[in-house]
Amino acid sequence: MSVSKGKGVRSSEEDDLLDRSTKKSKLALVMVQKESTEGVPTVMTYKDKLASLGTDAVDERAKRLVIGEHIKGRIYGKWQRSLIVKLLANTASFTHLAGKFRTLWMPTGEMELNELDHGFIIAKFVLDDNYLRVLAGGPWVVSDHYMGEQRWKPGFNPLTESFS
Repeated sequence: MSVSKGKGVRSSEEDDLLDRSTKKSKLALVMVQKESTEGVPTVMTYKDKLASLGTDAVDERAKRLVIGEHIKGRIYGKWQRSLIVKLLANTASFTHLAGKFRTLWMPTGEMELNELDHGFIIAKFVLDDNYLRVLAGGPWVVSDHYMGEQRWKPGFNPLTESFS
């Protein structure tokens, strides 16, 4: 038997359903871990239950996730016409730079811009013509500052990468 917050006693069937459930709740669901020596149930919230797993248990599960080359190819394929750009020696706002890029490059198809950390921006093009024109058309200058650009690559980390 278990105690449920504000609801009294749960049946063994309800306990079984809760044990098998994978639903996660933001509310502090109260679950009985074991009876204490005084006969008072020891309660454990969902957050406590996750914390009790420890980082080793979580790390072990994360190591088991294997992504096949076919799936990686599908994921990476969506980024093949993408450039990583950074304005050198300037910290202009993303909104300002996005407007300048659209004016400077004048893409004929869609172009998606996303801000990354440390001033990097990823520009994703729908059309090959736009992508190749921007890649080969440099050096680009925005607000009197040169812009560095490189092809997108898997594993790009804006915290460790730099343009010089």
